[in-house]
Amino acid sequence: MKKRYLIVLSIIVLSMLMLFVISLILQNIRYVFIAISKADHLINSLEYERSQGFSSSFDAGRYVEIHAMLLRAIPNPEQIINFTNSKQGTDGLFDGGKHSHYSAHLAIILTAYNILNSTPTKSLDTWFQTIDTWSKVLADSSSWEDSRNPWGGVWGYAMSWIIYYHQEPPWINEFINYTNVHPETWVNDNHQRAHVYSILFTLQKPLPFLDDVITNTLKDQNTDGSWTTPAYTSPINEAMQAVHLLLALIDGNFAPSRNSEMQSAITKAKPWIDSCYKEPSPGYGVFTSAPNGNFDSESTWSGAIAAVDVGLMFGYTDPLGKGIK
Repeated sequence: MKKRYLIVLSIIVLSMLMLFVISLILQNIRYVFIAISKADHLINSLEYERSQGFSSSFDAGRYVEIHAMLLRAIPNPEQIINFTNSKQGTDGLFDGGKHSHYSAHLAIILTAYNILNSTPTKSLDTWFQTIDTWSKVLADSSSWEDSRNPWGGVWGYAMSWIIYYHQEPPWINEFINYTNVHPETWVNDNHQRAHVYSILFTLQKPLPFLDDVITNTLKDQNTDGSWTTPAYTSPINEAMQAVHLLLALIDGNFAPSRNSEMQSAITKAKPWIDSCYKEPSPGYGVFTSAPNGNFDSESTWSGAIAAVDVGLMFGYTDPLGKGIK
C-alpha cells in the first residue's frame, strides 16, 4: 500500500513538474513572439518614414543604425548612400554644415556609412583639421554644443574620428587627462558620464572613477525604473544612456562584484522602457519620449537601443564599441 502511494505521489509530482516546464516554455515562446512582433512593427514604421522621404542624412543614419541593431537587411542601400551623399557640403559636413550638436549627428551618419560598407563622396580631412588638437575641440564644442551637454560634442568628435580614420584621435591623452582632472564635469551627470565612458570603452582605455560612476548611475534611477532627466534630453534617451552604460560594464566585467546590482537596475528599467513603446496604428510601432510623451524619431532611435539592451527586442547594440574601429 505504501509503495503504491509513493508511486502515485511520484507521478503527481512529475506531472506537476512537466506542467511547470511546459508553462515556462509557452511563456518563453510568447515573449519571443512579442519581441519579434514589436521589432517587425518598428521596422514597418521606419519603412513608412523612408517612403515619405528622409528629412536629413541624420535621419537616414538612424534608420540604418536601427536596422543593423535589429539584425535586419537594409533594402536598396545604394539609394540611402546616394541620398546621404547629396546632403554633404563642400566642407565635408552634412545637412547644411555646423549646427547645434552637429558632431554627434556626424558620428551617427558616419556609422551608417560604415554599416553600409561605404564612405562619403567628399573628403572630411579639411574639417578634421579644425579639431585635431584638444584646444580646437574645446573651442568648437563651446561654440556649437549646449553648455549643459559638453561631453556630447566631444563624443561626436571622438567617434567621428575613430570611424573615419580607424584610429584614435591625436588628442586622446589630453582628453583622458581632462576627465581625470575635472570629474565634476561628468561623474555626477548620467548623460555626461555615458558619453565619456563610451569613448573609453571603444578605445579600450582605463575607466576613471569607476565605483563612483556605478554608484551614481544606480542612485539616479527613479522608483519607476526611469532615470533623472535633464532639460536638454528626453526620459527615454536618458534611460538608454544609463542602461547602455551598465550593460557595457557588465559585458566587459569591469566590476564583477557589482554586476548583480547593475543587472537589477537594467531589469527594473525594462517595464518602463516597454511602456514607451506604442502602436499608433495596427502593425506600426514607435517609441515615445516617456510613457505619456510624444513620438519623434529621436525617441524611436533611443527606445530601439534601450529595448535591445534590456531584451524587449532581439538584436545587438555593441555597448563596448568593438565593431567601430
